[in-house]
Amino acid sequence: MPDNCLQDCTHLTYLDLTMTSLRTTPRFLSSLHALQKLNLSWNSISSCTELSAVSNLIKLVMISCHLVAIPDCLQSLSKLQTLDLSNEIADIPACLPWSNLQILALYSNRLTQLPWKALLSVPRLQQLDCSSNRMQVIYFLCIMFC
Repeated sequence: MPDNCLQDCTHLTYLDLTMTSLRTTPRFLSSLHALQKLNLSWNSISSCTELSAVSNLIKLVMISCHLVAIPDCLQSLSKLQTLDLSNEIADIPACLPWSNLQILALYSNRLTQLPWKALLSVPRLQQLDCSSNRMQVIYFLCIMFC
């Protein structure tokens, strides 16, 4: 995909790049300042540095992108409300940086546990999908949400 193919679409709010054979996030993403919803599913993304510049993003879907960890480039997306990272992730950091996050989908990963402190760092969380993982420790969920 050419680096400048959508850079002039400055009013674009939704972009679906599902199954487009991406290996990295396109450079033009950093110029899409109005972008609020982005789907990058079913690509083999190894680098996503351009995502950190998409500051108005409220929904990000990255299903089956072969991610083994939560990418650092997502740390700065403070307006995220919905995040779907259903991949091959094995660990969740102890603190998640998205205070506005309401929906977190982590299904079909390789998680064996969720750090309870990570969930406490997401005060607006309403929906959490951890199905189809290898969970061994789940007692804290009852303490927190029951």
